Amino acid sequence: MEPRVSVIIPTYNHETYLAQAVDSALGQTFQSREVIVVDDGSTDRTPAILAGYGTAIRAVRKPNGGTSSALNAGIRLAGGEWVAWLSADDFWEPQKLERQLEFAVANPHCAVIYTDWHMIDGAGTITATIRHPHFATQEALIAQLFQGCCINGSTTLVRRVCFDHAGLFDEQLPQAHDWDMWLRLARDYRFGHLAEPLIRYRWHGANMSAGSDAPMYTEPVLAKARAYYGLDVPASADPGAPANPVAAAPPPPTRHKRWLEQAKEQQQRSRAVWRPSQKPGRGR
Repeated sequence: MEPRVSVIIPTYNHETYLAQAVDSALGQTFQSREVIVVDDGSTDRTPAILAGYGTAIRAVRKPNGGTSSALNAGIRLAGGEWVAWLSADDFWEPQKLERQLEFAVANPHCAVIYTDWHMIDGAGTITATIRHPHFATQEALIAQLFQGCCINGSTTLVRRVCFDHAGLFDEQLPQAHDWDMWLRLARDYRFGHLAEPLIRYRWHGANMSAGSDAPMYTEPVLAKARAYYGLDVPASADPGAPANPVAAAPPPPTRHKRWLEQAKEQQQRSRAVWRPSQKPGRGR
């Protein structure tokens, strides 16, 4: 019997956290799932760690090509109706897939389901809880996505067929490939927000997006999205074309700065003390 969910864990040199991520996928209360771990050419103990799981997982090793290429390798192997991405330095709450699939049954029009999440430091201590925005309309979601990435990839559950239509992750984008994907999917598919924190997203100071070059991918992603939505057509050529929602907008802040600001606002509202412990970033 084919699994209903294919869990894909792309990893590169994450020996410190990898087992916790894999264990959280295997420990899901929803059992109709396969776990595919794509080792993107790691040079640490990753192969030995994965070998220890035997047939409980499907481990694939490939030359280093970046997170997008590792995700795509996993998607090509996926046999499930749904695909769930889990970064190797994050981990899930045990009921994450079960709750999302219950949401899917109640909301069959949704093809992408995302959740809230806990932010943790390198030691696993919760430093904040991030409440993802809920969008009343698809137009509101798209407008927000044109301002920046507002969805954490490790929270998502996506129907496998979506990738057949929208394409796989852009392997020319070392970063912001998730933002690019959500923009493409939002044009044609409905997103659903499950307002429960069901993952633990780790900021440990060595994440990919902590680099100073992270903002350089903003304009390539937005330019690609404008073309995908047909927003670069000159007004004289099509007077009825929709206005470009980002034509006069300032460059969006990095996602992590925005999430930090959001967490700070939430904690201030609850009179909690905000203590950001690490420079934010993103790993595989």
